[in-house]
Amino acid sequence: MMSFGVESRCGNSASSRKRTCRSATKDILISGRSQSFTLSLPLSVLFSYINVIICATMAFMADTVPTFASARAADVILSDVRATSITPDALRAVNILLDELLWLILSNARSLDLSRLKTGVLKTIPTQLGKDAILEAEIEIRAYRDKTHSRPRTTRPSEDILSAFPLQEAFEFLRLKCQVLSSFGEIEEDPILESRLLENYTAVSPLSPSQDFIEPAPLYVTAVIEHVCQHVLGNVAKVVARDSSRTAADLVILYTSLCEDSSMYPIFKTMKVQSHIQSHIKPNTLTRTQSITQPEDVRTAPPITPFAQTRNLGPARRISSLS
Repeated sequence: MMSFGVESRCGNSASSRKRTCRSATKDILISGRSQSFTLSLPLSVLFSYINVIICATMAFMADTVPTFASARAADVILSDVRATSITPDALRAVNILLDELLWLILSNARSLDLSRLKTGVLKTIPTQLGKDAILEAEIEIRAYRDKTHSRPRTTRPSEDILSAFPLQEAFEFLRLKCQVLSSFGEIEEDPILESRLLENYTAVSPLSPSQDFIEPAPLYVTAVIEHVCQHVLGNVAKVVARDSSRTAADLVILYTSLCEDSSMYPIFKTMKVQSHIQSHIKPNTLTRTQSITQPEDVRTAPPITPFAQTRNLGPARRISSLS
């Protein structure tokens, strides 16, 4: 098993600030109504049992919405203008948005190489927001290099290697790591699951990835995701501040802020999360939302409908649902 301890943005290892998994034991305690007794299981049976649990956890995670940003962190960012909270549906939509961005970045990068990840970010977010996110990521990587005394790779993946990139396996691994490393999240480290996802990736990777190749990638992508998250929630706070009687940011406010944001709207209008949000907003509310002052490129863009065509992310991608 390969398991790399990636440093967090605060400079501490993820394992030092997250609760580690409880160690498995050979004995299973079974409690009945009148008595308790212990069954001793062979190691092979125990390992099979653990494997079933891990597989079930992985299947559950693939169908659930990730948590790059928790409600507590979102409320702190939103309250920068004035005290504001976020509704569960709006927070769910923000995390789905970040999840889809992660997929798009990886699908454009086709590698965990940092130079390719930079290309993936610029292709996915071809606005000033993308450039600013890359600056944040590069600052994070410089700090990592200084701390570990590692050097950047000088080779670049060939076209054959890029075309053979295991996108789904890399996505599942980075998805977990970004949630653990995110300073806005509250997901605790799971070394067993992380090792399994990493094994799944390395088993089908055309390369034999080393620690210095894989370890910086989650740091880089997490910095990008955090920057976009803070940007999106910052704009949500500005929209909420227009109405002094409003104390919570809901889906309508989130949708309004994304439509008005010239840095996000060109990407948002092509994403599947856009139609997800629209399907959960009443049509008359959606019409009023779209009539709010928007950037020039947004006002001249074709009207959006709840059934707008969105980019096909491929059969491997499991888009999270708001419902």
